[in-house]
Amino acid sequence: MPVWSLPPIEGAVAVALHGALFVLAGLAMIIPRTRWPIVGFLAIMIAFCLADQTRWQPWVFQYSFVLVLVVKGEAHPWVRLM
Repeated sequence: MPVWSLPPIEGAVAVALHGALFVLAGLAMIIPRTRWPIVGFLAIMIAFCLADQTRWQPWVFQYSFVLVLVVKGEAHPWVRLM
């Protein structure tokens, strides 16, 4: 069920976005500065979550929060101590 009557993400768009998730996750593991692939990954996850409420699972929020901390840790070295 979409949020705010947004159209569902289906078909070729869904396949392309899922592929982009895999590519961005792979880039985040390979590239030393993983900030932009992770931000792109989170943006796609937000789009998927807004288009379909069934994706609002606890693990989605937990992993997203961890990824935000990783991005913040690169921006601020003192966060790495946490």
